Amino acid sequence: MANGSFEAGESGPTGWRLHRGGDWATGAAHTGARYVSGRSTTERLVCESESVRLRLGADYRLAGWVRCLSGEARLGIDLLDERGRVISRVASPPVRASQSWRYVAVETNIAAVAFARAWFRIRGRADLDDVGLASVATAFMGNTGLEADDRGRIPFWGEEKDDTLLPSRRAGEFRPDAEVKRAGKSSALVAASGDWFAVASVNYPLAAWTERCELSAWARCEGSATAQLLACWVDDQQKLVRVDAGAPVNGADWQRLVLALAAPTNAMSVRLVAAARGGRVRFDDCTLLRLAPRRPRVRVFVNQIGYEQAGPKSAVVAANFLPRDRSAVTFKLRTPIGKVVWKKDVPCSGRVYGGTDDDWGWYFWRADFSAWRGAGQFRASAQVGEASGESVLFFVGRGVLLRETAQSAVDFFFIQRCGFEVPGWHKPCHLDDAKAPDGSHLDVTGGWHSAGDYNKLMYEHGDGGVVFALLKALQVAPECFGRYDRDGDGISDALDEAIWGARFVAKMQIAETGALRNHVSQGPGRNWTKWSAPEVHTDNVVGTADDPVIQPGEGSSPLVSGAWARLSVLLNQRGQTNGYWEAALRLWNYSTQGGTNVGSPHLLLSALEFHAVTAQPAYLDYARRSAESLLVQQAQTGRTRGAFGGFGEMTAGALASFALARPEDPLCPKIAQALKDYIAFCVRQADNPFGLSAQPEGESDRFIPADMGNSFQILGRAWAAALVYRVTREPRALSFATDHVDWLLGKNPLDLCLFEGKGAFNPPRYHHRYNQIPGRERGAVPGTVPNGFVREMGLADRPGFDLSRGGNRSPSYRTSEPWLVHNLF
Repeated sequence: MANGSFEAGESGPTGWRLHRGGDWATGAAHTGARYVSGRSTTERLVCESESVRLRLGADYRLAGWVRCLSGEARLGIDLLDERGRVISRVASPPVRASQSWRYVAVETNIAAVAFARAWFRIRGRADLDDVGLASVATAFMGNTGLEADDRGRIPFWGEEKDDTLLPSRRAGEFRPDAEVKRAGKSSALVAASGDWFAVASVNYPLAAWTERCELSAWARCEGSATAQLLACWVDDQQKLVRVDAGAPVNGADWQRLVLALAAPTNAMSVRLVAAARGGRVRFDDCTLLRLAPRRPRVRVFVNQIGYEQAGPKSAVVAANFLPRDRSAVTFKLRTPIGKVVWKKDVPCSGRVYGGTDDDWGWYFWRADFSAWRGAGQFRASAQVGEASGESVLFFVGRGVLLRETAQSAVDFFFIQRCGFEVPGWHKPCHLDDAKAPDGSHLDVTGGWHSAGDYNKLMYEHGDGGVVFALLKALQVAPECFGRYDRDGDGISDALDEAIWGARFVAKMQIAETGALRNHVSQGPGRNWTKWSAPEVHTDNVVGTADDPVIQPGEGSSPLVSGAWARLSVLLNQRGQTNGYWEAALRLWNYSTQGGTNVGSPHLLLSALEFHAVTAQPAYLDYARRSAESLLVQQAQTGRTRGAFGGFGEMTAGALASFALARPEDPLCPKIAQALKDYIAFCVRQADNPFGLSAQPEGESDRFIPADMGNSFQILGRAWAAALVYRVTREPRALSFATDHVDWLLGKNPLDLCLFEGKGAFNPPRYHHRYNQIPGRERGAVPGTVPNGFVREMGLADRPGFDLSRGGNRSPSYRTSEPWLVHNLF
């Protein structure tokens, strides 16, 4: 629908007609600068759009935002025939007296009309903004035109190799054909030399919000050859559960083959199979549409571990429909036995990417229940029209998140130890670490397996960063991180792990310069990809062909210098002599170039540790100069105003740490204002029901990365915002931090808790070589935070995750691999 934001126009909004009582207004719009405002003492039509042509048989959604200051307002749509006569009229739920913008929508099927016109009717005073009319169906398929890449391959497509799909013998070939095509650069020529041959798409995951799909393709046959379309439904073990076959067609002209189907209840994904029988067929312009649902579904997403008793608390309700009589839902908090202890009507928060192929598929309601301060175990429920849904059980209490997760988070590092026997997991491994670039051998055993592989990475958030994080956690929350001592040596597990990591990084230091060696790869070349239990990954004998190798170049671990300084003091207090102070000084001097290299948030954090344990003014001076250097990096104008670089969570966290450590410093007022501006930026980027921040990319934003999950980034933003809250006491900072933790712990559209061993629904499997350990076939290390959500199939900007339970050696590393950096935060 043209100009639904009402921004374009001269004397009035382009594409819209204002009637008596209607006005083209400027000011407090929902987005942008312009909106339509109406006043009338009686019910009146104040605004309507130009008519638009629709596709017969399709489902459409009209949506917009209404602010009704008094009386009542409705957004609706007239369905028109070819002459412009109104055949039928549908309207959204009414909006009544509200000082804030309310989302409204209505869906309808276009059965026998050609045109539609949106309208806005009011009684009283009301405003309208951001109106959109779009197909309910969303397209979801990569390379729909079957076009070839530079190497002659057809991405997202391949030979169908299941011989059982059709009777008789499968044989033939396929290739791109640039000469005969319906559109684009090429079609796919499928030639059957046997009874049949087929090309197949990859398996596409089914959507939780709808059971209905439409698969289609255009086909052109040669001679007596026939074309046939099949839908192959696959379960979470990658096993075929049903095949739906369309009727074969023949003809030399392009014709469209269509299958509109409801998915089997046990299917997880579907692929389109385009088959040729008795000769050569060309296929082009395939589609997979997710259609409007017929079965109502309601979900309630929560932090599956729990909420701080006095902190922000919110749930997200999702429904695949919007009642026509009322857009608000009734949200309730219940005890485990069903007693209602709190309830509230919640207005609809709208959709995410509504009207585009990135649409997240649901109507959402954000239910804020921060006002509830009772402790205990609860379940959230919601009534949406005649349908209802409820969440899993969760806790509300003081310190509940740390109480439930702290020890598992430490245990994760213990189980990831390299060169050590971890009872119940693995024997000592990689005792041949490692061959230096010059061919000599250095003893760099120890440390942690960095991820689901066995490498040990020397970068900002590698082993050295983990040491810093463990010591900081022990310092800030000793009641949680200092109470467990598995080996009874009088040293807490958290401190034990910090010592373990610190010892390994010290082995990686070059004594002559203070610099650090580069990554340790578990095997030369690509040998590190070997899939086995850790103790048999190499022969553990120094000087053989499978020795792990230290990569050429230098590593970088600016946080470990501050961690070594802190650890040296802790061990000295225990009467344990150590060389960490000397190691810290050597690395500090090398990294800072004698104190002249400023501008790193990591080095600022280390400088604060040096000053805390020495009280020497030089470290405070360096920290102050670093803070000043970071402050000037903040964007002052444009859509990223308030950000530091692309987003800036590390910088914001470091500046907040400075202000907390030195609250009386003259620089603190300037830091506090910069952090307020940073949080204002964060909140702008998180304007959605989940409170999830979008990453700026040029002139647009994206929520979900395309290649690999970003759990560390989400947790890093939570860490920074929590520190900012302590400095500024800005409530939005605490809400932002809480929302990002909630997202990973279950308040997401996949209802998935990404902290292994806690919450109701964890990933079914992990991309971890530990799955080769007998009894550990899931590869699930307690406390694992995996890479996280990626764009669904790398295509749509909505959360996807590999939920397969079998069919291959492991799930995708893109979503399901553990990595130290996630647990660091």
